[in-house]
Amino acid sequence: MTFFEIVLSIGMVLYIVSYTSTVRKFYRQEVAIRTVGHRVQRLRLSFLVRSITIVALFSVAPYLRYRLKKMDEQAEERRRREEAHQRKLAEAKAESERERVNVERAKLREAWIKEHGLTLYYHTMSGITVVMTPVQYEACQISTQWHRRNALWDKNVLMPDLEAFLFVDANGRDMFVRNHRGTHDPIGFNYVSGWLTDLDDMVERYKITLEQKPEIFVPFVNSSVLPFKEHKFNRAPGRYLNDLVVMQTPQEMRPV
Repeated sequence: MTFFEIVLSIGMVLYIVSYTSTVRKFYRQEVAIRTVGHRVQRLRLSFLVRSITIVALFSVAPYLRYRLKKMDEQAEERRRREEAHQRKLAEAKAESERERVNVERAKLREAWIKEHGLTLYYHTMSGITVVMTPVQYEACQISTQWHRRNALWDKNVLMPDLEAFLFVDANGRDMFVRNHRGTHDPIGFNYVSGWLTDLDDMVERYKITLEQKPEIFVPFVNSSVLPFKEHKFNRAPGRYLNDLVVMQTPQEMRPV
């Protein structure tokens, strides 16, 4: 054999070895299997036809490899789209179920509140009203007592509570602006929970009992008890209805 024939033979062997898996895969996927409607049938070809077909496939093996790669990519893309579609369906179903449960729980809450009633504690000074739930008020009492016993607090009012909610009228808004540095609009900048009318509407809607507690600390009114820089407030206005009403109901009646 000449050198050229040896090189050609080696090249053919390497070519066959390199593309055998490609030809086998393409033959198995695209030739031996065919789809008729929704049925998948296997072709029973004679040995001669199979041999001729395989030889023919080897002649275009590089293209087959490229074609199989594209087919795999398309199959993967279809799989991802199907997974995304199924995920959206599952999310939509879960959201629908969540809304249904929340509607049912809202009705239960309304009935529970009507039967048991709700109580909120408050204190108003210079147009600023601080509102606390009984749980918040009790926790503030415990914290204040602990600080008093350790000589960390000697005032005749409760300590400032970050969990308390602030409502203001026009005078309270001006007081807040004057005594809280850098604030021009506490309502617009969400520094307070809302206007006093928001509190009144909530109390009227849920028939809430308001109890005045003069010992509750009202921030940004005067600095004789505590410097203004140490006054605390809850910057979470969107939560006031949830925290002041919903969170007072049993756990099984709260939104999911």
